[in-house]
Amino acid sequence: MARRGPRLVGPLDEERLGLWPDGGGFRLFVYGTLLRGESNHSLLGHARFVGETATQPGYRLVDVGGYPGMFTDGEEVVVGELFEVDGATLEAVDELEGHPDYYRRIRIPLADRSEAWAYLLPPSAATEYPAIEGGDWRTFRRKA
Repeated sequence: MARRGPRLVGPLDEERLGLWPDGGGFRLFVYGTLLRGESNHSLLGHARFVGETATQPGYRLVDVGGYPGMFTDGEEVVVGELFEVDGATLEAVDELEGHPDYYRRIRIPLADRSEAWAYLLPPSAATEYPAIEGGDWRTFRRKA
């Protein structure tokens, strides 16, 4: 069976994947300015923090200039946090991230083999951005 690549999503009422098994909300993996204590975390004010987690290997984290971007063309694990968000919050994050015109919200596999939504840059944007070694935005910011 061929491996399927990331899939772009449509409107929330058409695409219900990425829900918690009990249907309580959407699973959202964040790795940059939406992390707890970072500049855009307030957007997740009503979200339920599930825990720290990471992706499975296969990604590349880059410094876009004040915030990170993630691509599917790497070999790294990206460190982040998992939240349960409602539809209104997911739509607000879509707007912040410029989905689908800038970042694209896709389902990705996490280290525990579950899946969650995450925002990735399209392959066409993979140009001159410096890599964030180790795939950890917070560690990168502390060193900068």
